[in-house]
Amino acid sequence: MPLEESFIYLDIGAIDNELSQIIDHKVYQWKDAPSRAQQKVKVGDVLFSTVRTYLKNIAQVSNPHYDDQVCSSGFTVIRGRSNTLHPKYIFYTTLYEGFLQPLNELQTGTSYPAVRDKDVLAQRIALPPLPEQRAIVSKIEQLFSGLDNGIANLKAAKAKLETYRQAVLKKAFEGELTKAWRNSQPSLSNTAPENHELNIAAEPTEAYQNNGDQTQKKNQGSDKLPEGWRVLELQDLMESVKNGFSKKPDDEGNFPILRISSVRPSKIDTNDVRYLLEPLDAGFEVMTNDLLFTRYNGSREYVGVCARVPILDKKLYYPDKLIRCRLKNPNTMHSQYVELAVNVGISRQFIRKRIRTTAGQSGVSGSDVKRIPIPICAIDEQVQIVNELVSQLSICDKLSESIDQSLEQAEALRQSILKKAFSGELLTATELAACKKEPDWEPAEELVRRIQNQIGRKA
Repeated sequence: MPLEESFIYLDIGAIDNELSQIIDHKVYQWKDAPSRAQQKVKVGDVLFSTVRTYLKNIAQVSNPHYDDQVCSSGFTVIRGRSNTLHPKYIFYTTLYEGFLQPLNELQTGTSYPAVRDKDVLAQRIALPPLPEQRAIVSKIEQLFSGLDNGIANLKAAKAKLETYRQAVLKKAFEGELTKAWRNSQPSLSNTAPENHELNIAAEPTEAYQNNGDQTQKKNQGSDKLPEGWRVLELQDLMESVKNGFSKKPDDEGNFPILRISSVRPSKIDTNDVRYLLEPLDAGFEVMTNDLLFTRYNGSREYVGVCARVPILDKKLYYPDKLIRCRLKNPNTMHSQYVELAVNVGISRQFIRKRIRTTAGQSGVSGSDVKRIPIPICAIDEQVQIVNELVSQLSICDKLSESIDQSLEQAEALRQSILKKAFSGELLTATELAACKKEPDWEPAEELVRRIQNQIGRKA
């Protein structure tokens, strides 16, 4: 074919694994084609990603625009015989855990676990006559339609919760959340800590990110902040800011090190660890109230986010993809205040503008983290802000957990519907009787015999 000819290319990134739909595509000329552009697709085909099958990157080609276009060799292309297998029947089959679980167990490889095409195509499936397949598909879609509406409402509610959460945090670090409290404290000395209280030798830099890479200095903070507040750089508040170690972990060891996935905004999972065979220098050990920042992550959303180390009952080390910060003076700076502040507002905006992506990995430097601007107020108000945030955000967290549980139940219900569909329990006796009246209905024995004849086998 002409090298200048263009074609549509579907790769794994084109699939939304929550919707099980193709949502994007790329266009290439053959002279620039990726090496994986090796398979033609037809409308009705099921694209089944053979990499990390548990992620369910599965979709059906339904858009006529994609007919006779090209997909990645990272997919198994499943195409049923038109007079034997309903395209949507096989599509729903591939979404069923009874089909997926055996493949999950067959995956090989550590960093790139995958199965082979022949593993996918060797899976056994229930195959009723075509009229029953059509009736099963119709009923699945009817039940899934109501389920999908409920899931959409749950996700919308969760999005509103997150919007509310961000609004509360924004108000907190602009001084609005505690405005009434400040006005009720006439004797309050509401002045941010002085340099000597924070052990800062030089004048405060009070960095405030305004435009890309340029940092402006403010003489006592931002115009948006209350009187007595100011903006300081994170490094002004810290005794130390240190990258982690780069030693390769060994899961058979006894000394736990945090994974990068253990750190999320204001949350640390101290059980999300790998292990070392030997202990490290104490400088790479985390302590209660240390702040950990992510240096790198596959998702930009989680780059440069911060979480505070909780009370520990074991020694924990941290790797080079995390940055540990330790406060200079806990008496004038509240560690939880800093943790909450750096994940929102001007602090988060500053980090977002400094995220760099190379070879699919996004990251920031230790220097970027040191220069994060943070709105600072007096310690009494910091404590008040933390108390009010903990109270309000805990309600959001409980509601969010409830929504997550409902979403998990919805997925369990989806799998329950599929299980009934492929074990012959979804259709009623009346529906089955109607199927047998269809002109193309045939007993299962006849269907099997016909398939065997088609593929050249003896019955």
